Amino acid sequence: MNAESRPVGPKARKALERVIAANAAMRDAETVRKMESQKRALAIAKARAHGMSLDAIAQQLGVSRERVRQMAAMAADPVRSDDEGPGRSPN
Repeated sequence: MNAESRPVGPKARKALERVIAANAAMRDAETVRKMESQKRALAIAKARAHGMSLDAIAQQLGVSRERVRQMAAMAADPVRSDDEGPGRSPN
């Protein structure tokens, strides 16, 4: 494959600009998702520290007890990256 640059037409350039913008938007969204996940995990930890059960937290969040347990476990394990949640394998 030839690694030299070649002229790019205006349509290709416009398409590339859209890909770059979409990539930046995805990175921003991922950052926000991680921050929200950390805030939720902290709230779960505080609720548990005050004696709230997983079932009660799950009911408030509208998720299963198991999902609350998973969120708490992911937050409690700082070594595990956010991309390696339960049921996921690293790429």
